[in-house]
Amino acid sequence: MRRCPRWLFIALLVAVAGGAATVSWASAQEPQGGGGEEDVYVAATSLLRTKVLLPVGYDAGGGHTVVVGLHGHGGGLFDFFVPAPLFRDAGIIYAVPQAPYAFLTANGVGYSWNLRDVDDSAADQGDEVTIRYILEVVAALRARYNVGDVYLMGFSQGGTFTYRTAIANPEAFTGFATFGSGFNDGWFSAEELAAANHLRAFVAGGTEDSFARQVRAHASLEAAGYDVTLHEFDAGHTITRPALDTFIAWLGRVRK
Repeated sequence: MRRCPRWLFIALLVAVAGGAATVSWASAQEPQGGGGEEDVYVAATSLLRTKVLLPVGYDAGGGHTVVVGLHGHGGGLFDFFVPAPLFRDAGIIYAVPQAPYAFLTANGVGYSWNLRDVDDSAADQGDEVTIRYILEVVAALRARYNVGDVYLMGFSQGGTFTYRTAIANPEAFTGFATFGSGFNDGWFSAEELAAANHLRAFVAGGTEDSFARQVRAHASLEAAGYDVTLHEFDAGHTITRPALDTFIAWLGRVRK
């Protein structure tokens, strides 16, 4: 049987990984000098899918609210796209980008916004690359559609990157929403946090999902001057239909 050339085998592995934003190439090389083996991650351009559902009566001449949804760790684009009709019916453009890093789960292939569970030794490496990718998604939506307000929404790990992306880049957003996500005061200086306090914020979590994390996030944002809404719903680590209905209603309220 003819053996597959090494270069072709490596290319196939990269393709199966789902177009990750970084490629581990060092493991394919022969050990050098001291015989040690390492994985080196290099930022690379790749095309990743973002699914978009336009609202009923989409008007290319009028600015529409956009919600960009970031799925949780181990989830994927398609499962987070399920509630898209709720946004469509509310006149909102809903867009879900695919996280860049694929890994195996008990149920198949899951995706992560950083290298956690992909390569735990480099778990937080590439966070800034991911934040730039999310901003590029927003820029692409603005270029393609007639966009008004833009909100970033995330669940669990997607909520972590919602906080880190929106607060660090407040000029790109009108506001943000997180579900089942913690907030780390160490992510930002007091000045950085205050500089983004014109953003509207919606912080939500289930009663059976360490809701104290959302209470702490609400307190930190409120202390920094944010217009922040805290919403508790009866569930575990998930997003329920009533919670989404509450969020969509919140989106339609007049800003203070």
